[in-house]
Amino acid sequence: MSIATEYLGAPSAQHPAQVYIDQPTSIDEVVTRFEQHISLPVGELRMLNRVLHLDQQGGEFNKGRIVTEMDLHQDLWFFKSHFPGDPIMPGCLVLECLWQSLGVLLALREVPGKGRALGAGDIRLLNEILPSAERVQFDVSIKRFMQRGFALAVANGVARVNGDIAFEAEQIKIGIFPDADTAAKK
Repeated sequence: MSIATEYLGAPSAQHPAQVYIDQPTSIDEVVTRFEQHISLPVGELRMLNRVLHLDQQGGEFNKGRIVTEMDLHQDLWFFKSHFPGDPIMPGCLVLECLWQSLGVLLALREVPGKGRALGAGDIRLLNEILPSAERVQFDVSIKRFMQRGFALAVANGVARVNGDIAFEAEQIKIGIFPDADTAAKK
């Protein structure tokens, strides 16, 4: 298995086990490993194919970083309709990929409940993402994380195509809210 778990002392709610990924790992493998804590779409809306890097202490703000990747090809459902004869990945789906990436990173904190995208601040679309690119990478770093009745993560993220930034988003937000089962256990 390519997911390394490093225990820095005994894991607890305040100090969970640290997870680190430094080689390409299937998103399905990550979801299976953390299925109790991860809330990603299924089917065509699960956009990510793999995790390339994950460090719970890394990133621009030293609060966690994940790099994920999506394979692109002409036959993807959104290229068929956005736009016929001139396919381009919709910006809203790029943002969805950043939210999904943040959701994977947040799942590793093992906070119980349901994950929900809450918004994003400044968004800049800098280059088109075309099916000819073959792959797009999403790089997300957590800026803030807090937990009081529910958990909130705020992050910055970029999408890169062939090493060039195509999309930037600041203040990407995801919350994890207790569901009925989680609330009943308290």
